Amino acid sequence: MRAWPAPQPAPSGAPRYTRPALPASDYSDAAGQPIPYGNRWGADGPDPDSYSRVSHPERFAGLHTVANALIDYLEQAYAVSVWRESAVPDAPGGGFDPPLLHAQDDVVEVVRVVPESPDAASLSFAFTAFPGVFVEAGVLHTFPHPICGCDACDDTAEAQAVELEELVLAVVNGAYTEELGSGPGAEVSHSLVFFDENGAQTGSRSGSGGAPTTVSAERLAAASATLAALPHGWRAWPRRG
Repeated sequence: MRAWPAPQPAPSGAPRYTRPALPASDYSDAAGQPIPYGNRWGADGPDPDSYSRVSHPERFAGLHTVANALIDYLEQAYAVSVWRESAVPDAPGGGFDPPLLHAQDDVVEVVRVVPESPDAASLSFAFTAFPGVFVEAGVLHTFPHPICGCDACDDTAEAQAVELEELVLAVVNGAYTEELGSGPGAEVSHSLVFFDENGAQTGSRSGSGGAPTTVSAERLAAASATLAALPHGWRAWPRRG
């Protein structure tokens, strides 16, 4: 198992990330009963009909606010370039070039944050009208927030905000790896490690699966070459001087 180096403490006076306040709202079902999102299903599990139902997707609107706060923090604290691309082809930056790994029908804006170090993984934030945020990290992985949004999943904006922040901060701390297997049907995998402000490890996440079918052979070959040059994984983002 890899021994992850603790992140370097931020210099005195450096910008720090603080989560913005999420909208506080109460939601009710068709009968007027309050919906306790995050704790609505008992031991019997979700209602079978809930897998095909999405009620009150507006409860995730705060994720746009959180993503924008993270982008602002990254731009202030790290040596990066930021590009904003509109979903409207004729608007400045419109067209999404290069395309997203996993194209979404309802993307309204993409914000790309690219660190100056080529050994550090870039981040792209795709804002959707759902509302939600898809984050592309590095060269092969997309992380949706929320991953589904149906009533059965019972996600909350607060829990999704935590996962979004953990992902972004793991990437900028250099605690993120991607791997791509070889041959037909090669698997892709990733790992993320989380640290608190004192540098203590607080958790981790990992996953694996087939390579995205929407990604061209050329893009996979380029990703393979990039990852081969990173035997110890992506490095930490350089801070602003």
